[in-house]
Amino acid sequence: MLPSDRRSATYSLARLLFLKAIFLSLLLLTAWVGVRIASRHIALRTLRGLGAHIETVPGRLAEFCNRFHVTWFNEYDPEPTAVFLDDQAFGDEEMKHLRSFDLITSLDLDRTQVSGIGLSHISGKQLTHLSLVRTPISESGLQCLECLTKLEQLNLLGTQLTDLNIQHLKCLTNLTRLNLGYTNITDDAVEQLRSLTELQVLELPGTFVTDSAAQSGPARTLGGLGNLGRLAPGGLML
Repeated sequence: MLPSDRRSATYSLARLLFLKAIFLSLLLLTAWVGVRIASRHIALRTLRGLGAHIETVPGRLAEFCNRFHVTWFNEYDPEPTAVFLDDQAFGDEEMKHLRSFDLITSLDLDRTQVSGIGLSHISGKQLTHLSLVRTPISESGLQCLECLTKLEQLNLLGTQLTDLNIQHLKCLTNLTRLNLGYTNITDDAVEQLRSLTELQVLELPGTFVTDSAAQSGPARTLGGLGNLGRLAPGGLML
């Protein structure tokens, strides 16, 4: 075989292997996308069966198709952005169904049985709103909140929050609204919220925060909470 023929054969083989690699990559990518979409559909169907109200937007693949005016794919690739499960029979075991929701920003778990380890399934999500009113959230559950650093609004009314475990909220520095009503916190807990410099509204009805703490305002009790106007134990900071 002439050198030129060998070079041509080598080039053809390399091109064939390259095209084969591209084909296999596309095949694997298609399979991965298909599994993700299928798992999301199963989770959506399961959650709706549990009574959840879910708001969705077109998923990434559907959004890509929309650029080429292919809109029929929207119904096959919904991506949840908000899930409302208040007052439903929902606990830590069912929290696993939220793992595949990459774009979820709002989650309402009021009066459910979510307590602890279940919250690890939403760790690292881009949640901005989370409500856990009257849930039996435990120490491990509060630890899971530390990873939700994008939170802007958090409602812990009627939970087992105390001066000891409120430390898990210190890293949530993007909070603008926080409800700690009807928990066992005192003036000491409020003192620990110095790092929440973006906080604008703090709700404290039914707590052990005293009038003196309320009247001291941001300058004394609240330290660096410069965006906060005033503190009222029975109501709001405005």
